[in-house]
Amino acid sequence: MSAPFPDLSQPGPIAVTCQCQKVKITIASLPDSANQCQCSLCFKYGVAWGYFNPDKVTIQEEPVTLHDPSGQEENDKHFINYTWKNKDAAFGHCASCGTTLYWKHTKDGAARWAQRGKQPTMAVNMKLLGPETLKTIKQEYGYE
Repeated sequence: MSAPFPDLSQPGPIAVTCQCQKVKITIASLPDSANQCQCSLCFKYGVAWGYFNPDKVTIQEEPVTLHDPSGQEENDKHFINYTWKNKDAAFGHCASCGTTLYWKHTKDGAARWAQRGKQPTMAVNMKLLGPETLKTIKQEYGYE
């Protein structure tokens, strides 16, 4: 079963899901733009990031039990987080279907961001909105 794209015909918060629908992310509104980040990692992920204040993003998840290759069950996990390079950001993926969902600053990353006079940021993958909605959002091609 594939995940439906959100219905934006009604005003209000927007909920997007991963492919298996075990994770739902809610944002208050569409971002002004979506960044098709050109760094090597994001380019390989194939994402378009919309940037938000982390306090304005809600994540809901269902328990997911992962199995390792040896057949041993692991504890319930909702996300697989990956940090890269200087460990400023943790990239979140659904533990069940692998969909790239978001990145958010790590504690150290938020501190470094604040030292540059910037507010902590969270990015949500705007491709979860679907191609028709993504076409209506201004596209940028940066490295952040």
